[in-house]
Amino acid sequence: MNFQMLQAEISFKSSDLNARNLAEERVKILTMGFTQTLTSSTYIGSRKINKEKSSDEE
Repeated sequence: MNFQMLQAEISFKSSDLNARNLAEERVKILTMGFTQTLTSSTYIGSRKINKEKSSDEE
């Protein structure tokens, strides 16, 4: 029982550190994903606008 509690305490401390690193990684991934989504939606939006402009000119 004591060994399990000690093991749990050690794993909790290491998981706290891991959780902090994971949180930082998650923020990086989210930021990258958000930037990519924003870029692609802007790209799609500009293509739609360009299509409308070119169809108006004809």
